[in-house]
Amino acid sequence: MFKKEKNSFKYFLGVMAVFALLLLTACDNDDNGGGTGNGGGDGAPEEITLVMSIWNAGVEFTSLADAFMAEHPHINIEMIDIVSANYQERIITMLAGGETLDIIPIIDMPLYVSLSELGQLKNLTDFVNNLDESAQGGVLDFLRLENGHYYAMPYRWHFFALFYNKDMFDEAGIPYPEHLTWEEYAELAAQLTSGTGAEKIYGAHLHTWWSITAGVAAAQTGNTLITDDFSFLADQYELVRQMQADESIMDFGGILAAEVGYRPRFELGHAAMMPMGAWYLGELAERAEFRWGVAPLPQIAGSGEVVSIGAPTSLGININSNHPEEALMFIEFATGPQGARIISEIGNVPALLTDEILDIYFSVDGMPQDDLTRRTFNPDRIELEIQTSPHTGEIDQILGQTHELIMVGELTIEEGILELNRRVGELLNR
Repeated sequence: MFKKEKNSFKYFLGVMAVFALLLLTACDNDDNGGGTGNGGGDGAPEEITLVMSIWNAGVEFTSLADAFMAEHPHINIEMIDIVSANYQERIITMLAGGETLDIIPIIDMPLYVSLSELGQLKNLTDFVNNLDESAQGGVLDFLRLENGHYYAMPYRWHFFALFYNKDMFDEAGIPYPEHLTWEEYAELAAQLTSGTGAEKIYGAHLHTWWSITAGVAAAQTGNTLITDDFSFLADQYELVRQMQADESIMDFGGILAAEVGYRPRFELGHAAMMPMGAWYLGELAERAEFRWGVAPLPQIAGSGEVVSIGAPTSLGININSNHPEEALMFIEFATGPQGARIISEIGNVPALLTDEILDIYFSVDGMPQDDLTRRTFNPDRIELEIQTSPHTGEIDQILGQTHELIMVGELTIEEGILELNRRVGELLNR
């Protein structure tokens, strides 16, 4: 909703101008036997089609589009579906080739920064600055770039938390995790590990994304990943490498070789705990056949606060859109209260997360109803997985490559940190 200033005299002149225009229109219609208007004799708005890219035929997109088109029958939304693994590369290629997209869902921060730096997104700063104050701050702040501008609006977001299998904890006679340190988490994982071979049950599952290790370490130590000194990563890598050596988490190389997904590991009972993004709650609620819950992400010992990492999923407008005004109408709808309700009803976490929306979210069938799961949505701080800078995309790639080399043992932790210092340092200083 936009802020409006009222001025009675201007309002009076505006009304008179509209009245005069109506009279002229009526005269024209009488002289010409009736006008056609933009959309025909009934004055209906012109029918247009907005083209929107999506990934994996996501129900969030179809739900938002269907609701928007019901309110705006003259606007049709056509979707181009892209596999999520190829989305970033494909979008950059499509836009460089002049593809006539209007609305661009932005899957992560590196893509957001890349498209903004390439000048492929419409600047939405004026739109953001005219929003009600209650809609600003929080997740929206993540999208403010170094120049103070916004090039997208968040419609949903995620943060990381600790998922756990209540049935497995009950069978082991171990209390549910609440506020763990990383050391306590590692000890608990060792206690919950049992069996061998194909029947082995791991105490925890650590997926292959660098952010769960490096991103968490940066956030919880108060550091940034836009740096040439990554020494703060040492302790976290020591912990996860030791868990791997103790076999309380699956070997990183084995995960890569067998293309092991985190969903079957957790849902088939092969892991008792798993740090994962909040998007997974809706998926589990829909299909889990066991009791589960969510607790805050483990913390560095003695930190005194709960800190997690996260990122928005946003919507931007192609700078070459054929219908930028209508595209902005859709973004205002999708990122406002109506869109938030639709997103929460399908089990996703909307960017606009009021108490009312949170009630809707937790009313979804299958959602845990314990107090800890709901309190997990209110950590002390949530930091970006990777901070925004002109080099975000390149640093993201360097972190991913080095993380893999450390975890498979091709680099020691010390060698990996030196490699990060060198490569990112060269990038920042060139």
